[in-house]
Amino acid sequence: MRYARQDGHCATCRGSARTALGAVAGWNAVGPGVGPVGPAQLAPVYRALRKAFEDSKNEPGATDFYYGEMEMRRHDRTGTTPAEGGLLHGYWMLSGYGLRASRALGWLAATMLVTLALLGGGLPDDDPKQEVTGTVPPGGGRV
Repeated sequence: MRYARQDGHCATCRGSARTALGAVAGWNAVGPGVGPVGPAQLAPVYRALRKAFEDSKNEPGATDFYYGEMEMRRHDRTGTTPAEGGLLHGYWMLSGYGLRASRALGWLAATMLVTLALLGGGLPDDDPKQEVTGTVPPGGGRV
């Protein structure tokens, strides 16, 4: 079997406990009473890691954990209401949770192009003739 080492070189592994993907046997085994870990369990972990990075003034590192936290919340089907899931999905699509400026700029450019396409015919050159309707009270009255 072949596996990839951390330094990027490949080597042949014969007779060891490694699998074809390079995992060590027993690492994916869980203890008794431990269920599968999903987005609902990982979101608080990402939140705690983000908070720890923010408290240590490492904001660039904290943004990675913020993105992971929001991804776990978006993928969580059990603890997230459909309305919140829709908002998170839209927030992800439009701006990458506020962290992907290129995505937001792309949507801005697309909106501008659609606006230009809709105004492609231009505005009317002549104003419509004004017509007065109604009656003026006797004595001039106030309008």
